[in-house]
Formats: sequence, C-alpha cells, structure tokens
Amino acid sequence: MRRRDGYLVVYSAGPRAVLAVLAAGEANLGLLHHVARRAASRISELFVYSA
Repeated sequence: MRRRDGYLVVYSAGPRAVLAVLAAGEANLGLLHHVARRAASRISELFVYSA
C-alpha cells in the first residue's frame, strides 16, 4: 500500500502469521520484497516448529 510518506507491505508468513513491513518512500522496493519474502518464509518455519 503506497502512503504519502512511504509504504506498508504485508506478507503471508504461513497459515498463522503475517509480516507487516513499513518502509520510507525512497525505499528500494525490489530489495524490500526480496528480504521480506525470505523473512516471512523463516517466520513461517518457526511457527511450524513451535506448534
């Protein structure tokens, strides 16, 4: 979601979690997407092993 002063991007982190990322307007969205997807995947794995 593009906001006046930046971005709010939400990723699925498995069936029981989401990852919400706030970024400045000048953020590199390609890099943000790459890093956030990896983080969301890792969060998903943590929830699987903690269940």
